[in-house]
Amino acid sequence: METLSSTLNDDSLLAELRTYDIGDAGIDVDQHDSLSNLAAKSLATGTAELLTPPSDTGSGEIGSALAIPVYRAGRIASIVVMSIKPKTVGAGVFEIWEPVDPYEEVKLRSGYFAHLERFANVSSFVRFERGNGLPGQVWESKQAVIHDDLPSHVGFLRAAGASAGLLQTAVGLPIISGDKLKSVAVVISSEATPIAKGYEVWNAVDDGFTLEGAAYQGLDPAFQLSRDAKLETDTGLPGLAAVHAGATTTENDAILLAGRNQQNLSSDMGSAGPTAGLAIPAYRDNKLTSVMTFLF
Repeated sequence: METLSSTLNDDSLLAELRTYDIGDAGIDVDQHDSLSNLAAKSLATGTAELLTPPSDTGSGEIGSALAIPVYRAGRIASIVVMSIKPKTVGAGVFEIWEPVDPYEEVKLRSGYFAHLERFANVSSFVRFERGNGLPGQVWESKQAVIHDDLPSHVGFLRAAGASAGLLQTAVGLPIISGDKLKSVAVVISSEATPIAKGYEVWNAVDDGFTLEGAAYQGLDPAFQLSRDAKLETDTGLPGLAAVHAGATTTENDAILLAGRNQQNLSSDMGSAGPTAGLAIPAYRDNKLTSVMTFLF
């Protein structure tokens, strides 16, 4: 198990981040707490799972936690668990969307919306066809999708609710086994209390990775990348995920800054650049197709 907590920026809504490698014996942990139990539940059900305290008054250590399994060659290779601080600290959203048989639609199975009641109400009634809205686009593309500037994003069909809640950036991640969509996990970050500094989707190509899409919240522009950015096969967060063959985290400066302005690697990097990162790979069978990365 890998854990990030103490290195996270105090301004981040993220409380703790864990990745679990899944072996033949399942999840190997020294201590079974609520986050490890959530990972175990995700392994048992084979899909994304959500933890919300019975009464979120905002006084607890976390508001919610989301478990995201990563499939490789028909089995779960790793599980990501991210928890966010309670609603008294700020607004963040976790959602799990699941297919509706026999239609090519997804509906909300569970969600955490902090104090954003209007956005929660809209989300509970809407369904997305395959290819429409963020969950539908994730289903269609079979890889992570980023929507930024949500109140004015033409592809984000709940823009009015997002505007009311000051929500800014959304990331959708597919949970797919073979050709079957299990669920779509969605992480939505507000402008005031961002979950991460940066979000990037990298496509795997023959000679490395190309940047498919990105959004940034508070990351110094010197560290941001343009859409034509490329990385070699074994470099950066995408390369780390490829080598690890599953979801993984790092605090290594060289990995975090790969492909970025190396002149910014200095003693004051922590205030401007990323101090930690998460990489979540996506596979078709055993072939790596893309990597979703979070910068903290």
